Amino acid sequence: MLLRAFLASAVLLAAALPALAGDVLPGPYQAQVVRVIDGDTFEAQIHPWLDLHVRKRVRLCGIDTPERKEPGYEEAGDRLAELAGEQVILRNVQYDNFGRVLADVHAADGRSIAAILLREGLAQPYEGRRKCRRIAPLGDILP
Repeated sequence: MLLRAFLASAVLLAAALPALAGDVLPGPYQAQVVRVIDGDTFEAQIHPWLDLHVRKRVRLCGIDTPERKEPGYEEAGDRLAELAGEQVILRNVQYDNFGRVLADVHAADGRSIAAILLREGLAQPYEGRRKCRRIAPLGDILP
């Protein structure tokens, strides 16, 4: 009975997440990569709790990669797909004003994908209108 009530609350919270723009959910959250959209955005099936699944676009916090038709667009997207693989870990999750998820995204081995893209010259630092946490250093292993 208590578990059912908790799960119902979790579902209501997931439905209300867009209204929480500006709030940061520390995570970690496991996410399955559905498809890469470009070098800094992908679609994911996020698993915040037990069998609760939320499908959202996720933008890597703190970076910007070339847009379509710009040099480096394909390379950045291909490298994101390679680094992310099928599973990623999201931390410091928040919503932007467009309903996308902003997050520190880590590969399954704990490395910050944004930091790797920056180091390899495939991305530029970006803070945009929303301030994001600083990108975790390379090799930062999650517990």
